[in-house]
Amino acid sequence: MAQENIGILITDEKILLSQVSLSEKNELTVKYCEQRSVAGDNPKDVMKAVVQELQLEGEPCVLCLNPEEYEVFLIPELEKDAKKKDSNPDKAKLRSTVAQLLEYTIEEASIDYIPLPKPLGDQSPMAYIVAARESLIQRKLDIVQESGLVPWAVDIPEMAMRNLYQRFRGADKNRLIVHLLPGQSKIVKVQSDTIEMMRNCDMNTAWIFQDEITPEMIASGLTSLVTTIAGEIERSVNYSETMLGQAHVDEIVIVSNSHAMDQVLTELKSRSPIVINAVSIEEHLKMASAANRAHLYRAAFSIGAALRERGKA
Repeated sequence: MAQENIGILITDEKILLSQVSLSEKNELTVKYCEQRSVAGDNPKDVMKAVVQELQLEGEPCVLCLNPEEYEVFLIPELEKDAKKKDSNPDKAKLRSTVAQLLEYTIEEASIDYIPLPKPLGDQSPMAYIVAARESLIQRKLDIVQESGLVPWAVDIPEMAMRNLYQRFRGADKNRLIVHLLPGQSKIVKVQSDTIEMMRNCDMNTAWIFQDEITPEMIASGLTSLVTTIAGEIERSVNYSETMLGQAHVDEIVIVSNSHAMDQVLTELKSRSPIVINAVSIEEHLKMASAANRAHLYRAAFSIGAALRERGKA
């Protein structure tokens, strides 16, 4: 019997709903990849309408947050709770540590703790904290739940991209995923299904997200931007391989909905010996002819969230 799951992405302007089906032979089918505009309407009404239209009431789903809705912090690994058999740290110590990092109170926070693989030599083991406002998550979960869907997990784009590329490009590769954003961009190192590194980087990318990018802007800014991106990629690869002793990076993936992506990719490919790809779900899905880059970009997150497996982070 096929296993089915749904991924949801809710932005201020759009709602993305994707449903995937995995057969007993591990064959994947994307049954739905719906994008609906909120456009001033109540998002609860929009979500409920699409769920009813597709007859998905009662189906399980995973909600994916937007990049600006959470923060990631690198901290020394915390001692495990001696009273528990799992790898979770002492709850009081965790809350005390995170409270010092947030601009809002710990009572307002939803926290996820991700220990990293052991580093080489005598370096101290590290972990990541992913934190978001509980009220924001609950507000989005309310939209999903009132539509009739049953959310069982909340993901972040880094995890969704991991799931997407494992499925469509193979789980055996060691990937560096570079998520270009108008503010701080994100770099993630993934080996198999393990997140080995996450970094926030200010790459001065704001100009490539403007509604109109002129040839003059490309001519004056592209070389500097690509030099910065290439430098951050090299820094991340060197750190993961020499400091953490992680496996060689096989593939670099660039994720963005910038209008300048084609030019950025072309220039990056000329500088890097490692394969560089963009989000290319159009190779795997029969998207509507009107689907633009922004649609495909958002669809990647909802499909990636739908590909999350139960029992895995």
